[in-house]
Amino acid sequence: MVPKPMPLDRGVLVLAPHDDDGVLGAGGYLGDLRRRGAAVSVAVATDGALGYPRASMKSSIVGVREVEARRAYAHLGIRRGDIRFLRFPDMSLGAYLAWRAPGGRRGLYARLVSILRRVRPGVFLVPNPGDWHPDHRAAWEGARVAAIQAGEPVAADLGPPLGGLEVFMYGVWNPLARVSHLHRPSQGARGARGMALGEFRSQRRVVEEFERRPNRGGGRLHREGSGRAEFGPRVERFLRVEPTRYG
Repeated sequence: MVPKPMPLDRGVLVLAPHDDDGVLGAGGYLGDLRRRGAAVSVAVATDGALGYPRASMKSSIVGVREVEARRAYAHLGIRRGDIRFLRFPDMSLGAYLAWRAPGGRRGLYARLVSILRRVRPGVFLVPNPGDWHPDHRAAWEGARVAAIQAGEPVAADLGPPLGGLEVFMYGVWNPLARVSHLHRPSQGARGARGMALGEFRSQRRVVEEFERRPNRGGGRLHREGSGRAEFGPRVERFLRVEPTRYG
């Protein structure tokens, strides 16, 4: 199967298990979408509370990461109001794979159905269930169920059913098992992705480890004062899936 180009003329919602995942896995694509005027929204599933690089940051890391995320996605042209922080506990997202979670809190299914029906994207970017991280696997399962339920005539208080939604996986830590679509980011989008990743200062070691992995296609992070934007992968890979058939 020869991979096809990713659509650039439809609104997109990207589900990021953690704040930096959407930039790491699909930042060039998101940047080019915004450059073409397409609407892009981001839903960050977890609060990133375990990502503190120093013990002194334990109590402040959630707020720090949200500030970093807003600055990062701004480089891609994504507006502050189009970023939603769901704030499920880090490394515990699987416990919230429900419509109503223990304790009465709305679970991941309900939150995502609500967002999908409100934003009404044409493309839903979801994590790769083959990633090693449990939050990535849980985010995929939540997205799969929500994509189906958002199109059904149920939970009418959350808005009318959403039709015509295409679901694409993107990879972060582990490669996709198959690839159906590619995106070759423009030079401007690659530069914007590098600038965006540079904003995740609290996660610098994690991001730099990711960028050193094989097949990333080049580039170091942009560093403030370096005088140039440095570039990320030349190709981003995606897999179109049918949620009802991909378990």
